[in-house]
Amino acid sequence: VIASPAGDAYYVTSSGGSSFQVIDPSNSNTFKSMAYQSKPDSIAISPDGAFIYITNTGDNTVYVIDASNNTVNSHIFVGKEPQGIAITPDGTYLLNWSLGSDTIKIWELEGGEEIQTLTGHAGGVSACAIHPDGSRFVSAGYDGTLKIWDLTKLAREHAKDNSAGGVRGVAVTPDGARAVTGNRDGSIQIWDLNTRAAQFTLQCQEDLMSVAVTPDGSRVAAGLWESLEVWDLKSRKRLIADRWGEYGLAPQDF
Repeated sequence: VIASPAGDAYYVTSSGGSSFQVIDPSNSNTFKSMAYQSKPDSIAISPDGAFIYITNTGDNTVYVIDASNNTVNSHIFVGKEPQGIAITPDGTYLLNWSLGSDTIKIWELEGGEEIQTLTGHAGGVSACAIHPDGSRFVSAGYDGTLKIWDLTKLAREHAKDNSAGGVRGVAVTPDGARAVTGNRDGSIQIWDLNTRAAQFTLQCQEDLMSVAVTPDGSRVAAGLWESLEVWDLKSRKRLIADRWGEYGLAPQDF
């Protein structure tokens, strides 16, 4: 799921249901529902909100959808079983990584051409997060490493072993100062992107699948196997632990 830059629509994919939905956040009504023969998975949106990009593991493509009419504009063939995508803040490049692959591909969005393939992870790429200024991105691997890449040079800048084991999710704080990793052992680690050092660790109650940082950078949300936890990064305290709807969370709770 992803929100439009204007906040007037939610875009949701369901690989199990092979569908793509556009939802009105004001009333949760569905604007449009589209069925796919392939399996839509990850989703990203251009910075101006004009286009939506969806990976499809069934046909090894990224669908480009025109947000003005919610129809498929074009396809980009990206290779076997694309798992995740991210778009640079200026809308120039699309990053994609695939199931079981240790590579990250960089595509030029205007022409849909692959311009570089980056390698470095030994056990497959689990997630990537782009720095707010678009100059760098951080990748996480099932091999337990965190890598920083220079997008201006299309080369690896730094590699860091993660003592917590396999990394399943990564996010960069809005100020670009820190990276947040979600790890297989249920820990969240906070890293200083300038010194490359781990600052502190937060321990969740079960296996961790993904992480996200709030727009003001004050909190981190962790998607766990069967629950959601929200932590305050300043106090380092757990604010919310929800068993998927048990406490009826609303947006203002975050």
